[in-house]
Amino acid sequence: MTFKNRFCCENLTSGFEKNKTKTLSFDLFTNQHLTIQGQSGSGKSTILKVLATLFPKKSGKLFWNDQEITTANFAYWRQKINYLPQEPVMGAISIYEALMLPWQLNIIKQQKPDKKYLKSMLSEFGFDQIDLDKEVKLLSGGEKQRICFIRGSLMKRPIWLLDEPTSALDRELTLLLIKHLKSQNVLSISISHDPLWINAFKHVHIM
Repeated sequence: MTFKNRFCCENLTSGFEKNKTKTLSFDLFTNQHLTIQGQSGSGKSTILKVLATLFPKKSGKLFWNDQEITTANFAYWRQKINYLPQEPVMGAISIYEALMLPWQLNIIKQQKPDKKYLKSMLSEFGFDQIDLDKEVKLLSGGEKQRICFIRGSLMKRPIWLLDEPTSALDRELTLLLIKHLKSQNVLSISISHDPLWINAFKHVHIM
């Protein structure tokens, strides 16, 4: 029997919700994906930051495999997460450096992927014959989103937290990201207004 990770949330709030009576609760296992919807300003991005322990919660509890997530184990918890904010964070000059950022910051212990593998990943995500030394400042918003998604895949973490991951992508590339995420043996929580993304996943929470 394959082990499945479990991520639970009980009545979580950030204090910035537009609807003060609305709380976030879920019980997700590996290969399950939750999409959070809501109007602009409803507190979606803030609650995602709370899940990533980048913003303090107002109320509620989080559990990872039945262990409560508290300030005492934040460092351990953050090693489990891929957090992709709405604005892509490159943190480097070139594409290669952006992809290698987790290793540069020494937050990933596994072996670095070689350039041949990186090029195969780039090709899979629609980058044909792109130069790894290309400066990220020359990339479009959609290209930056895909670079961050690839970097997340390379990190091999069990939880993905994604804020509008397809906002700058066309239908074909959106479907590609959906297919890849579903193949990764992870669980995810995402914020999206994209019907294609929302309809691809079973679980939805309205804020």
